[in-house]
Amino acid sequence: MPPTVTAASEFRLLSGERRAAGGVANRVGIALLYVWCTGVALAASGCGDDDGVTPGIDAGSRDDDGGGTHGALLVVSVTGDLGSLEDGQVLESASLSMSELTARNDRGGTFEPMTSTPTTIDLAVGATFELRDATPATYARVTMHLAPNGSSPSFAMRIAEASRARTFDVQLTTALDVEASCASPIVLAPGGTAELRVIMHIRELARQLDEGPEPTPVDGVVHVDEGETPDTANALLTKLQEAFELQCESSTEGSG
Repeated sequence: MPPTVTAASEFRLLSGERRAAGGVANRVGIALLYVWCTGVALAASGCGDDDGVTPGIDAGSRDDDGGGTHGALLVVSVTGDLGSLEDGQVLESASLSMSELTARNDRGGTFEPMTSTPTTIDLAVGATFELRDATPATYARVTMHLAPNGSSPSFAMRIAEASRARTFDVQLTTALDVEASCASPIVLAPGGTAELRVIMHIRELARQLDEGPEPTPVDGVVHVDEGETPDTANALLTKLQEAFELQCESSTEGSG
């Protein structure tokens, strides 16, 4: 005799069919999610790699020890090229203040080493920043955010012109981003060391003082800032953004 199908048993049968169908759907969904996740990991980040990062093509594989460290060191120096001024010009001082420096690489985002300690740099002396445990990657650019640091302006420069009995005192307080790139990118390998040298050339800024409008000296000093001489200050800010050069050098290859 065929089994009797009641409303309750029919419900259980239908529920079982739905659960079976749902189980198949879930397994299919998980498989599709795995394929999608793998593709995303290969393309960018998030599902495949231990740290969610696809190594740069030229950087070698990242050699993590479980704690996310790999011993790479990136040294970034900032200094000034203070020679080759216009005839009769003597540079007495030059400095810049920055609130952030970032070494740009082919991984981008949070994998670009940076320092965010406000610093005023005497360009005659320079400053060096050691970015330890830097991400192995290909590097070719450095960006800096210039901004006043306490009483120090974003950029200051003092140039004397003895032949004209005057001295330019430049004090620029505008916050701005500047950058420098090198023609040949360098590879920082796991365990390796690389150096990025940022050089600021003063010559074009000094020349701009002679080419721009000539403010009236006060006791032999020409004060240049955004308030008293906005046209000259703006011209100098434009030159400032073009004044940086980057030299890139791999010191050691490390142990990939």
